[in-house]
Amino acid sequence: MKAEHTFLLVLICVLAGPVLGQSRSMIVNTNMASSNVFVDGEWLGQASQSPFEISADARRVTVSPAGGDAWSIEALSFDLMDESAAVLTLDARFPHYYRFETVPQGASVEDSSGSSMGSTPLTYVSNDPLVGQILLKLPGFQTASVTIGSEIWNRSLVELTPLPGMSIDSDGGFRVEGHRRRRWINYVAASTAVVGAVLSIHFRTKADNRFDDFSETGDRSLKSDIHRLDIYSGVAQGFMQVGVGVFAFRLAF
Repeated sequence: MKAEHTFLLVLICVLAGPVLGQSRSMIVNTNMASSNVFVDGEWLGQASQSPFEISADARRVTVSPAGGDAWSIEALSFDLMDESAAVLTLDARFPHYYRFETVPQGASVEDSSGSSMGSTPLTYVSNDPLVGQILLKLPGFQTASVTIGSEIWNRSLVELTPLPGMSIDSDGGFRVEGHRRRRWINYVAASTAVVGAVLSIHFRTKADNRFDDFSETGDRSLKSDIHRLDIYSGVAQGFMQVGVGVFAFRLAF
């Protein structure tokens, strides 16, 4: 009996040995032939070298993009724990990434149908490559259009053109240039207010002096001068008030 058990144990080991040590084939279908293939953390090669021979007890396959844009594209992982087929076929197709940036930022990003995709800066991910043109819209600036590519990673950086009468501030904002061109109105209004105040005081002082002379001498000829100077003072004061009003309005609006 003991000899029979020993014989069965040896037979099981002989038959199981090749099964436990066997390998299997793995095919990697991908849209990035230069991507790197790792099995349980060990690099096998690029996807273009597929198919690969891997151990039957391999647990995880990772397909990572290669190149300078690898940091922005997520790697694809596959769990092999429940896979028992002798030949594995992995669908390692990466989605398409579209990066949109504008100067200044905050532009609306719209596809060719006019649907909003978000606002800049924007990273848009699509399973299929986008077609047509992308529109970038920002109030005060001309609408820009971008012809997009079909690569896995696509980046568009656009400097928007201000509309006529608009300009960009040093802090990245924009303003109406017309306000800048009409800045002389502020100076004229302020100057009118100052000159009006000075002339009003001047004529008012002269009128007061004439009135003092009239009070002392009783000379009736001075009354016409007093009346004329009072009118001049009132007109000057009116100019002062108009200048102050225009200047205040310009500051408010």
